[in-house]
Amino acid sequence: LVINSFYQASSERRIVGVSPEESTLYRPTSEFQCRDGFKIAFSKINDDYCDCSDGSDEPGTSACSPLGKFYCQSRGYGGHYIPSSFVNDGVCDCCDGDDERSVECVDVCHDKWEKSRRQLEDDIHLHLDGCELKEKLIQSATFALEQKKNDLLSLEKQGTSPSKNQDEEKEEGVFDEFIFHLRYIYTFLTGEPKQEDTKQKKEDIKKLIQTDLGQHNEFYHLYGASYQKKHKQYTYKLTPFESVKQDDTLLGLILRR
Repeated sequence: LVINSFYQASSERRIVGVSPEESTLYRPTSEFQCRDGFKIAFSKINDDYCDCSDGSDEPGTSACSPLGKFYCQSRGYGGHYIPSSFVNDGVCDCCDGDDERSVECVDVCHDKWEKSRRQLEDDIHLHLDGCELKEKLIQSATFALEQKKNDLLSLEKQGTSPSKNQDEEKEEGVFDEFIFHLRYIYTFLTGEPKQEDTKQKKEDIKKLIQTDLGQHNEFYHLYGASYQKKHKQYTYKLTPFESVKQDDTLLGLILRR
């Protein structure tokens, strides 16, 4: 009786458990229309008995649980909904205690707001730090890819030589075998890459350049990397832009666009 009289007295000011956006639906009149169109006497609002099939007549009690929902005013923090089953269950779910009439709740809305504010500031700083790091990665990737393109040009030039007329070819023909052996000895002594190595380098660079590394190549530094994680008896291996494996079992390929 005490609880019901509180809700009925409150109806003169506002209906408990109703959001500001829906308050116009609960203006005191002779009748209240449920959301499904069914009409009941306005005095039945929050009388702890579920008259509407959608539970809209009991926004401030748990009578229509689990259909109903209760709006926490949470002044100073921000309004939100909780299930109607939480109303008058002896636990303060709304930070201002709006959901409880049988127990005394401490208003902690300001403390929650302050905590949320600090968390928001931390999130903003984290976002700004991430943007700064991303910009550095993009700049580094741009420089590295430009170097790779220059390396590719140099490698391609190594495989070409100026054209010669027939007389020049005849004059140099007698030295071909000698030059071949000389180059072999030079390669052996200096460790200069063989033709096969040069070809592989060219293919590797072309493969890198053709890979989708992000809109601004921000994922360049993941190229060629490999990450492993052991879970129970399995070892999972992720190679960005290549594949995902569970031990020796291929779980999928990462297709390039």
